[in-house]
Amino acid sequence: MHKQNNPLAGLASNLVVGQKQQFKNMTVFPLFTSIKEDCDYLSLSEAIENQSIEITEIDNQGSVPELKVINKGHKKVLFLDSEELKGAKQNRILNTSVLIKKESETVIPVSCTERGRWDYRSPNFTTSGHMGFSGLRKSKSKSVAYSLKISKSFRSDQSEVWNSIDKNMDNLNVHSHTSAMEDSYSSRHNDLEDYMKAFVPIKNQRGILVMINGKAVGLDFISSDKVYSSVHTKLTRSYSMQALTQLPAIDEEATSDQLPDVFLNKIIHANVESYNSPGHGKDYRIEPNVVIGHGLVYKKEVIQMSVFADDSSR
Repeated sequence: MHKQNNPLAGLASNLVVGQKQQFKNMTVFPLFTSIKEDCDYLSLSEAIENQSIEITEIDNQGSVPELKVINKGHKKVLFLDSEELKGAKQNRILNTSVLIKKESETVIPVSCTERGRWDYRSPNFTTSGHMGFSGLRKSKSKSVAYSLKISKSFRSDQSEVWNSIDKNMDNLNVHSHTSAMEDSYSSRHNDLEDYMKAFVPIKNQRGILVMINGKAVGLDFISSDKVYSSVHTKLTRSYSMQALTQLPAIDEEATSDQLPDVFLNKIIHANVESYNSPGHGKDYRIEPNVVIGHGLVYKKEVIQMSVFADDSSR
């Protein structure tokens, strides 16, 4: 595929960085933009609450890397990359963000986050309220980018996903009977709530840029401030979970090449390639080089973007 102009760069150049919020070893910068939101869509939680969406195994036998989504509603629904779906034969996370078409049936690419279970607990999935922690999200983004380049498939490296979950559990001294990522979150609920008290969403906020121990870790953006506010907690928790594994270092000052504006500048100068999304729009992938990530673009609007520092390329 030929290199494309980078629509993610246009967004990054228009993001405004708000006043930092800090707790222990984690710093969060709220992100804002004057770019108008044109696309109207629901969050996954909203669609589940109003019963307009149905998420199931692809068939009775099930397929680990795929799920079926039926949108019975009259609005599009945004499934976020690494958002966890709970139930059916095992818990999964999305391999990329997908803007589900209204009144449609879509097969979505997923990864397993519960290695020790393959039996029905419920016919349908719901949201667990969690996302893959930021380290897992970064490694998965990299493996999906490689899969797209080689085979135009949104497959992850499933073994790497399981290894990341196991390593996180070891670091937090968590045991799970089914090796479920959800159990890591449950075991550190109180610690995570302490982080959440420090990182309260602000009016018109549409994203976050996060630093842990003085180093830029990642950025998340959603075009709708309403949808962003509904997922702020689960996004911020995904970084807080990572921060918990990197204690006790605290309050380290950011070095000059890791300030928010410099991180945004790396996105602006990144190379990208685009692929057809399973839903609406195009899936843009940043080629690994200092930063790695992806964005979902529909009718020239960046609906969602996630970018992570890629230490391995330095």
